[in-house]
Amino acid sequence: RLIFEAAPIGMSLVAADGHFLRVNPALCAIVGYSAEELLGTNFQAITYIDDLDMDRDEIERSIAGTLDGFIIVKRYVHRLGNIVWVEVNVAVARDAHGNLAHFVSQILDITERRSVAATLAASEARFAALVEHGSDLISIADSDGRLIYASPAYLTVLGFDPAERIGQPMQDRVHPDDRPRVVSLVEALEGIPGGTATAQFRYAHANGTWRWVEATITNRLEDSAVLGYVINTR
Repeated sequence: RLIFEAAPIGMSLVAADGHFLRVNPALCAIVGYSAEELLGTNFQAITYIDDLDMDRDEIERSIAGTLDGFIIVKRYVHRLGNIVWVEVNVAVARDAHGNLAHFVSQILDITERRSVAATLAASEARFAALVEHGSDLISIADSDGRLIYASPAYLTVLGFDPAERIGQPMQDRVHPDDRPRVVSLVEALEGIPGGTATAQFRYAHANGTWRWVEATITNRLEDSAVLGYVINTR
């Protein structure tokens, strides 16, 4: 009883027809209803209508004996009318004859997690659109100067497929007369996390000519999402 009542996630015992037999305070907090209100209704009443079929399929399979438990992600409708995304882990409790006695459900509110994921996905989509269609060259080099990533603009501006250059030293494409200066600039940034420097130099085009470019190099070696130097070139 203590585990059930004090659990930090929602818990409930549910009859085969969906009526709540027992609910804990955490579940009440998730959906905004009191224990008395929930015990007088069923889970279908608080489930978003478009998700009811998903519940029904799993329950029918459980009653038939083909499932001993299942996990679903679905939506509840909060008492205030807003949507609450939840992950429901359902275990099937059976009697001595193997018949379904009731369901034991653990309910985790994942609304914030989904919101963060959606925001991140939107941000990544915007970044991808900017990179894929931008005229500036964006690349990442590791601590040894080898190319980790290059934007599609390298093909239109410098004439080579960036995928073919992955893993190769970027300084090899810098004009020999400019190379020592560029390498020294990067070496000076190595001990300055977040440090930025800008340089103008000649970079090799795929057709054998040289193109003057201006590159801004930023040390993001300590950023776990980058682990390299970010180079913005035009």
